[in-house]
Amino acid sequence: MDYPINYSFVTSQAKMMDEQLIHVLVLDKEANDAYFKRMYSFAKFLSGLNLTSLDQADRWEISTKFAGDIAMVDLVSDLEGHPTNPLTLTKFFNVPVTWVEADEEFCRMVLADGSIKENNDWK
Repeated sequence: MDYPINYSFVTSQAKMMDEQLIHVLVLDKEANDAYFKRMYSFAKFLSGLNLTSLDQADRWEISTKFAGDIAMVDLVSDLEGHPTNPLTLTKFFNVPVTWVEADEEFCRMVLADGSIKENNDWK
């Protein structure tokens, strides 16, 4: 997929061309793609749940490692309208969130019926 460019992943590099030093902008495509894949994963995940109401969602369970990713920080800041540390949120997309101290990255939703749905769309 062709994602937009997040200029956080663009660097300037010096290159020799015809014995002249020029500076070019280089995109870290892998990092850029991972960023947007994670950003877009929430819409894909939520629509895939086919919930008729957010009352069917009990809570998010999101690892602190997942929350520290730049995409998550940017997404939360965009949703809140100002720079915000994700770990200060009590709700995410109007659903309560539980932050889980863990070394692995995960993001899942616990539904009101007790079933757990993993958001793997970001992987």
